[in-house]
Amino acid sequence: MTLWIGIDVSKASLAVCLLPQAQQLSLPNTADGHARLRALLADRPVGNVLLEATGGYERPLMRALAVAGIPVTRINPRRARAFADAMGKTAKT
Repeated sequence: MTLWIGIDVSKASLAVCLLPQAQQLSLPNTADGHARLRALLADRPVGNVLLEATGGYERPLMRALAVAGIPVTRINPRRARAFADAMGKTAKT
C-alpha cells in the first residue's frame, strides 16, 4: 500500500501524518529525527512526502529525504490555504 505523508515542520519538531493509515507521530526536527523518519519509511512504498515552506526549517529534512530517494515536495503555505478555502475547509493548513 502506497504511503502519502504530510509533515508540519517547525523549528523544534515534525508533526507527521501517514495516510491511508492516519498514523500520526511527532519527531524532533534534528538529524536524529530525520534519521528516525527515514528508517520508518525504509522499504515502504512512498507516493510523496508533502511539507510546507517554513522559512528554511524544512530544508535539512528535504535534503535528508531526497538523499534517501524518498519523493518530497515543498509547497507554499499561502497556496495550500487557498486550496483549502476553495474546497470549503476552514481548518488550519
